[in-house]
Amino acid sequence: MLYTPFIWPLLLSALILAGLGWYAHRHWAVWSARPFFALCMFAAVWAILAALDIMSFELDWKIFWVNLRVIPIALTTPAFLVLALEYTGSRSWLTPHRLLLLLIEPAAVTILAFTSPFHNLYRYNFRVDTAAGLPLLLVDRGPLYWAHMAYDGILFLITFGVLINAFRSHRTYFTETIYVGIGCLLPWTVDLLFNLGVTPIKGYNLTPSTFIISGLLYAWLIARFRIFAVTPVARNIVFENIGDLVVVLDPLGHIVDFNQAARSELGLTDAVVGRLASQLEPEQARLFYGNSTNPKTELQVGSGESSQVFERTIQKVQDNRLLSLGQLFMFHEITGRKRAEETLRQFSQVIEQSPASVIITNNEGVITYVNGHFTRVTGYSSSEVIGKTPRILKSGYTPETQYVDLWRTILSGVEWKGEFLNRRKDGSLYWESALIAPVKGSHGEITHFFALKEDISGQKRIEKLQQTQRNMALALAATHTLGEAAGSVLEHICETAEIDSGLVYRCLSASPEAATVICFEKIGDYGLSTAFLEYFELIQEKILLQSQGDARSSQYFQFNHLLEGSPPPETIQSTVLLPIYHETQFLAVVVLFSHTCNEIFAETRFLLDSLSAQMGTVIARLIAEQALLKVNLDLEQQVKQRTAELQTIVKNLEMEITERQRVETTLRSAEQRLAERVADQSRKLAMLYEVILVSGQPLTMPEILEL
Repeated sequence: MLYTPFIWPLLLSALILAGLGWYAHRHWAVWSARPFFALCMFAAVWAILAALDIMSFELDWKIFWVNLRVIPIALTTPAFLVLALEYTGSRSWLTPHRLLLLLIEPAAVTILAFTSPFHNLYRYNFRVDTAAGLPLLLVDRGPLYWAHMAYDGILFLITFGVLINAFRSHRTYFTETIYVGIGCLLPWTVDLLFNLGVTPIKGYNLTPSTFIISGLLYAWLIARFRIFAVTPVARNIVFENIGDLVVVLDPLGHIVDFNQAARSELGLTDAVVGRLASQLEPEQARLFYGNSTNPKTELQVGSGESSQVFERTIQKVQDNRLLSLGQLFMFHEITGRKRAEETLRQFSQVIEQSPASVIITNNEGVITYVNGHFTRVTGYSSSEVIGKTPRILKSGYTPETQYVDLWRTILSGVEWKGEFLNRRKDGSLYWESALIAPVKGSHGEITHFFALKEDISGQKRIEKLQQTQRNMALALAATHTLGEAAGSVLEHICETAEIDSGLVYRCLSASPEAATVICFEKIGDYGLSTAFLEYFELIQEKILLQSQGDARSSQYFQFNHLLEGSPPPETIQSTVLLPIYHETQFLAVVVLFSHTCNEIFAETRFLLDSLSAQMGTVIARLIAEQALLKVNLDLEQQVKQRTAELQTIVKNLEMEITERQRVETTLRSAEQRLAERVADQSRKLAMLYEVILVSGQPLTMPEILEL
């Protein structure tokens, strides 16, 4: 790699384009931002590869970077075309089949580029020229290269034509379109001149450097026009297909544009464009009387059964300098709503006999009328509530946020549906389903509110008990300890029935087979104070032993009579004991308390019956699981112990093997030394024998020893 300052413009281009791509990715929900992101990424990769090219000195590397650069170059123009189609609202043209066709030519060009050493069709005669002080790659171009350039040019002209044709009648969008086109036209023109040989430095392509100008131009467009902040306002999608009637006037009152809905409903034609709105037919002209100081007005168009009522909205059209460009008149049909209001007024004489509660208030929420069913449900007479607000029924259990949402909805002119937990005159609670709607006058102002209510207390109780039964079954099935099971049961019962608190005791026996309970162990409590728990410890045996026996049903008695002279620290109106059995084994007892109700569980007996069976099964399961867990722990301990013993035996064996290997090594070493000594003696005897043969006479012992 060779450093050169020429890389800095390229890297700056890549950085700017990457930033633009990041901005487009943040607005990914806008379809036109996606091809713009791809366009920026392709151009950024092009600039980076160009920098790697001019930093490389070896011919092979320069050829590789040039061929790799073909991929983003070939994809840039198709990406620009997709951007133009998305930006102008012509997305329906972008079918998967056509997108695939757009990728065929870039794929073919890429293949031709990487196979250039084998043909002269695209580029050939690669060479490095350092005359300009840079290692620049020079190539000769084949016929298919110029075919690619021609295809690229045609595609670019088509893209530019799509942009200009889409917005030529809209000055704002046309200006943005021209800038978008210039941003791509500049680098495309520089690249074309480079390929034609018109360049200040032979072999150096300035196109990636021009991305700085294009990137800054697009950055200015984004900051100035927010071109990807929302979906582009393509006229044939947003303006023509909008359901409301839209007419645009210039500052002098001339009609400059209107949509298809206005053409159909108001009878406007192309001939009225450029005319003053006041010069239209009287029935049409009156629709445009007024200004933005009175932005919303209701108008009737036509007469008789076919007449329509519109809500007219007038909005100023201003440029970024707050200069007036005209006015936008939008007509929203409200015929159905007006007729519904009239029908509601007509039925005001019928609602007295309604089987549901009916309340009518003024626009401040003060009750002006209630029907007979309301008095029967609440216990209040009409004279007791008229002149007051519905807050007289508030129980304090309905969230305040629900009332806020209610008022916000009905004050906006929309009906509200919901449920309340209210309080009757006698203090009892009841559920009701309510539909509350505003009643409007002839000018659209809210004059009254109408409420239709139905008592759903019975339905709510049944639903709540059934849901509690299901939830409790699921919770019990998911518990892993007795404490979890007890807490889950108490929580579900206390939140559903007329129960305030409770405890769960497990019954302990001398042995699993013993039938006599010797003591109780508390495994859970809910909603009880510390003082009450200490008090209950004094009398628990007296209470809990009453639950032991053959009876499987709940046993009721008054708690205050259990311990004479020692009243509990909290008032208890009623108590119930629920024995828990599994088959014939007495496993636990549930003690439940109510602070308010003398007769509890009248409507929840089926819940308790189901609880007794479910909890008995769960406690038996948990006890079995605990026993199994203990067995598993014992087995694990035995396995660990046996494993340690085996590890010790293996370690001793390894030591014996090591010692044996050491002895064998010592023996082999001694054997080797002995063999060497024998060989040495043999050699000496051989030498002695040769000396005797040469001398031909025997040697004396001193001579032999000397030898």
